[in-house]
Amino acid sequence: MKFLSLLLIIPFMSSKQPQKEHLIFLQYAHFIKDAKQTTLFLIEDTPTQPKEQVASKKYCLDYEILKTVALTEAVADSLKEIVLEEKNYIAEAQKSCPMVAKYAITFKKKNNQSFTLILSSAPCEKVTVSCSKKDFKKSYFDLKEKNEILVFIEKLVME
Repeated sequence: MKFLSLLLIIPFMSSKQPQKEHLIFLQYAHFIKDAKQTTLFLIEDTPTQPKEQVASKKYCLDYEILKTVALTEAVADSLKEIVLEEKNYIAEAQKSCPMVAKYAITFKKKNNQSFTLILSSAPCEKVTVSCSKKDFKKSYFDLKEKNEILVFIEKLVME
């Protein structure tokens, strides 16, 4: 009887273990995973100062949007999965080359909170991570060479 009781308790014990935080996004990975809207942009390579922004143009974190890439729900889901793959990132910054932006991905939740990645593919692969939550500090990370994120995005843009 004690053995049977133990078998009934074990599943509850194991389900209460805390989930491991994402290597890059920490406790904010749910912004990507649970996003109701995923938008991919081709952007200008350098940000435009807010005072210099033109009202008739659209911007993503001060980068002028050159093109919005249409995503089906299936493609957006695939992009989320690839972005969440930790193997695409180098946890500690190692590259000293400049950030030259090329793409932006915005993940929006139902409550309009957003999580944005600004990606650079050359001269080296980097990502800037920003979130609409006030307690989030903008972060900068290196991407591994030939990472799946940029490969996937570049295929989408070429279509």
